[in-house]
Amino acid sequence: MTPMEAARAIRALDMQEFTPAEGARIDHEIATTEAVVPTVLPAEWERIKPDIGGAVFLHRHGMKVIVRVEVHEGHDWLHVSFSRRNKCPSYADASDVKALFVGRGRKAIMVLPAESEHVNLHPFCLHWYSPLGRDPLPDFRRVRGGVVGI
Repeated sequence: MTPMEAARAIRALDMQEFTPAEGARIDHEIATTEAVVPTVLPAEWERIKPDIGGAVFLHRHGMKVIVRVEVHEGHDWLHVSFSRRNKCPSYADASDVKALFVGRGRKAIMVLPAESEHVNLHPFCLHWYSPLGRDPLPDFRRVRGGVVGI
C-alpha cells in the first residue's frame, strides 16, 4: 500500500463513507500535502508513522507536528498543527515550526474560532494556516491599521 493509499484509508475511517467528490478532494489534499512537506529536516526532527492524512513529525524534545493540506471554500490551505504533551508550545516553538514547516517567506495565521466552531482534540495544540496559491491576507507592514513594533 502506498502512503497515499494508506492516508486515504485512514481518512475514510474518519469519515465512515464519502461521495466520489469527497474522495477526489481527499486524494487532492493528500497528494498536495506530500508536495509541500519538507524533505530535508534538521537532525532533531524525524518523520514518524502513521501518517494520519498528513505528515507527522516528532522533535527530540517532544514537540509533535502534523502537516496537511486542506481545501476550504475551494482553496488550498496548508494546516500545520503542533503540540507538546504537557504544556502549550512557546512563542519560540511557534516561530520555529512556522519557519520549518510553513516557510520563512510565507504568511501564516493562527485562528481562534467562534466557540461554536471550536474543536479541541488536544489541550496543548496550536495551529498555523497558510494560503497556497492566492494570498487573501493583507500586507501587515502598513502602519495605519496594521501591526507596529513596540
